[in-house]
Amino acid sequence: MHKYILVLSAFIFCACSSKMISTPDLSQQENYFPKETGAVKFINNCDFVCNAILPDTIMNAGKGRMVFTADKSEKIEGAGSFKYDYTLAPGASLYIKKTWYDLNRSDLSFHPLGISLWVKGSASNADRLSVILLQQNETFSLSNKSLKEFVYINDTVLSKAGWTKLVIPYAAFKNNHQLPVLELVAGIKLGVTNVSDSTQARAFYLDDIKQLTSYKPIINN
Repeated sequence: MHKYILVLSAFIFCACSSKMISTPDLSQQENYFPKETGAVKFINNCDFVCNAILPDTIMNAGKGRMVFTADKSEKIEGAGSFKYDYTLAPGASLYIKKTWYDLNRSDLSFHPLGISLWVKGSASNADRLSVILLQQNETFSLSNKSLKEFVYINDTVLSKAGWTKLVIPYAAFKNNHQLPVLELVAGIKLGVTNVSDSTQARAFYLDDIKQLTSYKPIINN
């Protein structure tokens, strides 16, 4: 049975301009996510190896082991999902990462609401999941290792044995109380943290990562 997790946070109203860098206006935020979204766009359909969100071998060095697989048997939609098997020491974190380039970069500032993704864990998995937006500077000149990180943390979703939809408003991503500048987001990163006192061998699946917007196109009959 599919479960849904709704992150109770803010509904963002954000002006979009080709000349001005805009930031969500805290004064316009409400304490709920809209019941209905408009148009959606894939950030990653998690179907193909060529578009994989791969383990970050540099950050993961010495902290544990993570193996990526494109799994065709477990999925919410499309051809399959991404599976991550990992072994992780107490207190350590492992990360997966995908940066975007001009041809495939999602402009998250378009009628912005948030992102959604499907996660499948296991009942015995008590690890913490982090979802991180990676932000460039205004000239897009930062190296991948220097991108600014805006983090959302969930302590329970990996313990769900079935597929769970995680819906995250952009206001839930924070860096020292700052919100991301959505026009400058240039990638996504996810982390798992072992919050137990012993080394754990776990696995989780990821599918159907989407950009949620409030845009509702007018269709002329």
